[in-house]
Amino acid sequence: GSDMNDWRYQGAAMIGRFTDKSQLSIILNGNNTNNRGFNDVAGSMMQNMRGNRGMGRGMGGWRGNNGISTSWMGGLNGAFTLLDGDMDLSGNYLYNGTDKYVEEETAKITYMDDGSRLLNNETGTNSTFSQGHRFGVRLEHEFSKNTSIIFEPQFNFGSGYFNEISDFNTATRAKGATVEQKETDGYNRNYGANDNWSTSGFLLLRQRLGKAGRTISANIRYSFSNNRLDGFNQSETRKFQEGLTDIVNQRYNQKSNSSSLSGRLVYTEPIAKNLFLEANYSYSWNRNHSQKSTYNSGSDTVYVYNEYLERNVLEYIVKDERPDLIYSNEITNLSQNHRAGVNFSYQLKKFRAQLGASVNPTITHNETTGHDAYDNKVVNWSPQAMVFFN
Repeated sequence: GSDMNDWRYQGAAMIGRFTDKSQLSIILNGNNTNNRGFNDVAGSMMQNMRGNRGMGRGMGGWRGNNGISTSWMGGLNGAFTLLDGDMDLSGNYLYNGTDKYVEEETAKITYMDDGSRLLNNETGTNSTFSQGHRFGVRLEHEFSKNTSIIFEPQFNFGSGYFNEISDFNTATRAKGATVEQKETDGYNRNYGANDNWSTSGFLLLRQRLGKAGRTISANIRYSFSNNRLDGFNQSETRKFQEGLTDIVNQRYNQKSNSSSLSGRLVYTEPIAKNLFLEANYSYSWNRNHSQKSTYNSGSDTVYVYNEYLERNVLEYIVKDERPDLIYSNEITNLSQNHRAGVNFSYQLKKFRAQLGASVNPTITHNETTGHDAYDNKVVNWSPQAMVFFN
């Protein structure tokens, strides 16, 4: 049946002022109709840390679009023309949040060849919250007819938390039997919190060197990110036929950070009419590091009452906790790439041909827990030929 108090709402607003030399706008949006309407960077970074981890045994909806999402956002955008038209400056800020709740119940019956049946039942809930701040700037400035720059940085800061819990039981019914035989029952819990930030941007410098066709340009790009997730993974499974109880009571810390820097330098020189020489060099450096530290509770005999499951569940005891090396690891990947090349270009109004070659040294390094370090150096070279006709 429907709940008359479970209202759906959606609203949006935009206020703007636009002139020849400036643009300013404010945008607002809020709804609980699963219409997010923005790129949830913070939520995506938290989900990347969690991977495909989930307690549900085939429920699946917690990773899909099921449930009810309440989202809201507010943003400010501005663009201005300054210094008599020589500078264009724009900036933007966006705050967004998403609160998602999923409640599911599944019942599955598997019919076997011998006439028996396997019965699986599970109920569960998942609450996920994320919020983020995003800043961006674009500066385009022409110092003179020969010199100009473009600089475009962006910053993201986010946080969130999640809380999953489910109750399950399995049973078998032999062929012709009217009574089910319980096989297992238990629960799963996975909850934690996340903090993340990232920044990226590029700088482009263009310089004409007096002679027509003689130019030099430099392009620098960067990207840095840091992602941290602290959580708990707990489950208790009673196996009636074996008379055993399997317990998982873990605390884990995940850290992931990445850094990337790259640059490209290009010089062009006119050799003759319609013939140009281009020399270029580019370099990129990338580092990715991830670490997961997992610990087992100092005691598996301490319980606390859970209102949703209406039963006692395990409590994690930090005192005397023990590192779990099986579920802990650390990985570092490092790569460097050089590329240097020379090209000759012949250009007409509707025709352009290019011939050149480049050399490309690459260096990689990997460190993974439990394995020897891996290093590799490769030098490749390649010729290049292209023809364009309009």
